[in-house]
Amino acid sequence: MKKTKKMKNNNQLNKEITLSAIAELIEASAKKTSAALEAKIEASAKKTIETLEAKIEQSAENLATMTQNQFLEIDARFDSVDKRFDSVDKRLDNVEIRLAGVEMKVDRIEGEIIKKVDTVKYNTTKYRVKKLEEKFA
Repeated sequence: MKKTKKMKNNNQLNKEITLSAIAELIEASAKKTSAALEAKIEASAKKTIETLEAKIEQSAENLATMTQNQFLEIDARFDSVDKRFDSVDKRLDNVEIRLAGVEMKVDRIEGEIIKKVDTVKYNTTKYRVKKLEEKFA
């Protein structure tokens, strides 16, 4: 019976050692797996962040390019409007020159009419005086 008891104790010891060894192996394996997973997660997160930052930077560049193009289009429109205003200014200058010429002609015609009216008044007055002289003479 001593042998059986000793064997049982040995088997139990072997079982305990074996279970302890297995537990240590599982714990070590879990630590390695956990560390590997953490490293993979860290690398994946870093790669995702880099990709997103690159996309954000590209989007910002695209937005800046679009904004610049819009400003260039607006500038071109303003240039077109400026040219049209210049054309209108030239036409108005020509109208003002022609109007000044017309005003000079109207002034000259007005002067001639005043002279003719004065002449008519003078002749009318002269005729009346002549008729009065003939009547009273």
